[in-house]
Amino acid sequence: KDSAAGMCVHMAGATAYNQCEDVEILKRCLDQVSLHAALLNDIFSYEKQIYREKDRFNYVCAVEELRHLSFDQAAHLTVERANECLAEHDRLSALVDPDDVDAQHILDTHRRWFSGHVAWVKECGRYSSKTSPFVFLRTVKSTMDSSLCPED
Repeated sequence: KDSAAGMCVHMAGATAYNQCEDVEILKRCLDQVSLHAALLNDIFSYEKQIYREKDRFNYVCAVEELRHLSFDQAAHLTVERANECLAEHDRLSALVDPDDVDAQHILDTHRRWFSGHVAWVKECGRYSSKTSPFVFLRTVKSTMDSSLCPED
């Protein structure tokens, strides 16, 4: 799987997933974590990919081109889709046995990933730019330890 899913599995403990009674639901929750991370990454990296690297392999760009939408419309749909991932994760999480400590630990790990991914991007400044099409990315690069903010 992708790095988001891999990190969540590592943080929660790889064997913990398979030991839970609701393993299939947890795997579907993990799919939502992965999709959410991919969508946010394409939002965050849009300027770098499209304008600087001329790389059109980006979800926002694909929505723009395939649906013949403006950047703002495509970005809005991408954010909506990312929010749908959160809602689906919440819906699936409600199906997991609340008394299964391991499963609840895994779901907490997912929730930390959701919020931590956004916080890392904002604090790190990896995708920050004064010309970013996303207002919240128009910030000054932080002083966070550079090893936590690789350049790609």
